[in-house]
Amino acid sequence: MFGESLVPQKNLGFIGFVLICLLTLITSTVVVAFHRTFIMSIDDVNKTAVFRLSSREFKFIGWYFVIFFFVVIIMVLIGLFFTGVLKEVAPSSIPVNIIGSPVYYLIARWLLVIPAASVDDVDTSIASAWNLSKGNGWRLVVLVFVLPLIMNTISLFLFSQDMLILSIIASVLYLVSLVVGIGVISLSYSYLKLKQNPITE
Repeated sequence: MFGESLVPQKNLGFIGFVLICLLTLITSTVVVAFHRTFIMSIDDVNKTAVFRLSSREFKFIGWYFVIFFFVVIIMVLIGLFFTGVLKEVAPSSIPVNIIGSPVYYLIARWLLVIPAASVDDVDTSIASAWNLSKGNGWRLVVLVFVLPLIMNTISLFLFSQDMLILSIIASVLYLVSLVVGIGVISLSYSYLKLKQNPITE
């Protein structure tokens, strides 16, 4: 009948699921490639195939969901704390960034597991990422969240101006902020790893 979708409704969910899986795999491949580019030597990077799907990409996906799972649990607990224990304090009166600062702190330290998995570090775990970032948690928060947040804020402002040239600039700035974010995590991991295991001649 005219106006009805040519694709059966029951298949739309399956198609969406397949697209999400493909997008996840493509994203993991790109992000892992960026991490390896930032951390490893040129020779080692050149040995890595451009189009690939190895255990590194699946480790990236796995650790991403592990971090996401823990973050969701922590956010729920924080929400219960403010709505239950502190009933007299209106959550809306407290800046969201202050409420979420413990979450930012944990994410910033846990994220070091991603570059570790990308370069096949034998010691890849939340515990190892936590130990590696010891004493540098808030520095990582500033690097991982504040700098990209500033760039994203500028990008959103440019988008809101409803001008084509500014929208193009905003899109480029957004992509740059993603690369900068990945680079910051990679270089932070590389620096802390070198500091933990200094090269001796």
